[in-house]
Amino acid sequence: MIQEVRKALAGRKISKLKNKKVLLFDLGVTICDIPIEPRWKEINHAGIMSVFLKLGLDEKLSKKRLGELAYGFVASKERLRKLAKENYAEYEIKQQIKVFLDEAGIKIRLSRKLLYELEMLYVWPELEISELFDGAAHVLKKLKKTHQMYILSNNVSSVLVREILKKHRIGGYFNGVFVSADLGMRKPDVRFLENTLKTISASPEDCIIIGDRLNQDIIMANRMNISSVFVSIKEHVDNTSAGKITYDTKISSLHDLARIL
Repeated sequence: MIQEVRKALAGRKISKLKNKKVLLFDLGVTICDIPIEPRWKEINHAGIMSVFLKLGLDEKLSKKRLGELAYGFVASKERLRKLAKENYAEYEIKQQIKVFLDEAGIKIRLSRKLLYELEMLYVWPELEISELFDGAAHVLKKLKKTHQMYILSNNVSSVLVREILKKHRIGGYFNGVFVSADLGMRKPDVRFLENTLKTISASPEDCIIIGDRLNQDIIMANRMNISSVFVSIKEHVDNTSAGKITYDTKISSLHDLARIL
C-alpha cells in the first residue's frame, strides 16, 4: 500500500513537469562531465603557469620563484573556493589573477584583451577534459523544439562556460547563459535565480531547475518554489553532506529527461 502511494505521488510530480516551458540547466556534472576533482591542484597549477609564461615571467624570475608564485596562487584560489561555498559570493578568475599579481609586486598593464587571453589560457586545461554526457546533444536538440532553455552555472570563468558550450556544439540550444562570475553571486543564493527570471521575463511557475547539486541547484529551486529535476548521473562529494533535500524527480540519464518532459 505504501509503495503504491509513493508511486502515485511520484507520478503526480512528474506529470506537472510536462506543463513547464522554461528549463534552467546547470552545466558541469549535469550536461557534461568535468573530471577535475582528483587533479584540481594539478590542473589549476597548469593554468596559472600558462598565464605566467604568457606574461614572460619565466624570463624575469627564477624557476624557484615562479614555482612559489604558482603554488601560492593555487592555494589562494583554493581558499576563495571554500569561502565562496560559505558566503555565495563569486570571485571571478581574471580578478583573482589581477589581484594576485599586484600583491606579488608584479606590475603589468592588463588590458581587457590581455585579461581575456589570460583567462582563456588559465581555463584551457579544464576545457580540454570536459566531456558531454551520453545523449546530451540529442536530448537538448529535442527539448529545444518545445522549451526555452538557459544555462545557470557556478563558475569563476564565464569564458570557460561559453567555451565548453562551443566545444561541444550545444550553445545554439540555449536562449541564454548566466554565470556566477558575471553576476558576483553563486547558487543557491536566490538573487542568482531572481536575476535570471527577471532578465528572461519568466515566473517561477513556468520553470524547472535541472541540476546535480542538492545543496546548490535543488535547494535554490525549493527556496523559490520552483519544480526541480535532480540529475544523478555521477556522484558529487557536495551531495554527501547536503542532508535531506527534496526534489520533484530524479534521473540517472539525460535520456530520462526527454522522456518525462
